[in-house]
Amino acid sequence: VSELNSSQRLVLGQPNGKPLLEELDEMIQLFRGLQQLVLHELGFPKRCAGKDYEEVARTWVGSISQDPDVCTDNRMMVPVFYDVEKKKYKVWCVMGYATKKVEISFHEPPQVTMLNPEVEVEVDLKKTEVDYIYAVHAEVYTRRLLSREEFRALCDHHETFSGIKRAVEAL
Repeated sequence: VSELNSSQRLVLGQPNGKPLLEELDEMIQLFRGLQQLVLHELGFPKRCAGKDYEEVARTWVGSISQDPDVCTDNRMMVPVFYDVEKKKYKVWCVMGYATKKVEISFHEPPQVTMLNPEVEVEVDLKKTEVDYIYAVHAEVYTRRLLSREEFRALCDHHETFSGIKRAVEAL
């Protein structure tokens, strides 16, 4: 434990100023809060036992674009295996993240029946629109592995998903 109190994680190449133990505790609170938030949004009643971390999660979700762990350039080529017969590497090309507006609704709203009248649950079935964040990646065979810097330069040069994929396959 003393090692965790005296160690710091690097963020963007610099010590982040927090003991690792404190940061791990914050991550535990965040993940517990995300769990509570998802359960709440799925209509499960709040549990009485333990601390409520849902506000920790809501705060993080509201400022996700400022989180240095999330907003760093994560573009990279990850070798999966070398295929001896093809004489090529299978790689995962992580090209970043994209967002898409998604409309969520029911074609016909379901009938809701409360099985436990003692539990108060707010049921909201109206149409909603959210930003869906998803990873942009491809599984590709290539003859050459690239460093992060080389792969990022390739992505910057070719710009599009299909252009990057073709360029990696042509290496």
